[in-house]
Amino acid sequence: MEKIKVLLVEDEPTLAMIIKDTLDGNEFDITLAANGEEGLSRYAEINPDNDGTQGLFKSDAARADTVELARGILAYQQWADSGSIEGAIAAAVGGDVEAYNGKKAVMPKGIKSSAIYSEDLGDLVETQAQEVKKARGTFYVSGLAMTGEELAAKMPKLALQTEKVNSDGSVTYSLMLNGESVFGDDGSLYTFDLVKTKE
Repeated sequence: MEKIKVLLVEDEPTLAMIIKDTLDGNEFDITLAANGEEGLSRYAEINPDNDGTQGLFKSDAARADTVELARGILAYQQWADSGSIEGAIAAAVGGDVEAYNGKKAVMPKGIKSSAIYSEDLGDLVETQAQEVKKARGTFYVSGLAMTGEELAAKMPKLALQTEKVNSDGSVTYSLMLNGESVFGDDGSLYTFDLVKTKE
């Protein structure tokens, strides 16, 4: 009878051995891995025609982003004894991580929401809201339509989702209303860049 192949990914060695010893026998062929990265490698060894991620992601780009995230988490775990996750993210992305309207976001270079600057994040959002107020298109969140003026009125109280950190120190954000993203009338995610302009 052919054994059932089992890949066991467990970072606690004692627990891994207990599980392996329990499952090991006539029915199971157990392969151990100590972490996710090693697990992918071991999966590729026992299934050479599939690296373990095919079929799990919508696209190669999504797969690459997820693997990059997993590597970042692993690096943080190795580094965690000497800092915080906010510090690790800040080092990785080149910006401070602060809470803004109840959600953590990467700050544009030179901005902290908790510090007094000549121009803080709230001021930048207010400036962007004035631009949105002039917009002629319609914005959507959870299927509900809003004019630019309606969205602009809500913007100072909305959470920011960090989309990317740009080389000039600016940060690209999208808006979150009750946990849902805001979209433009063309169906694309509404994003905007914020950067400190005053010294």
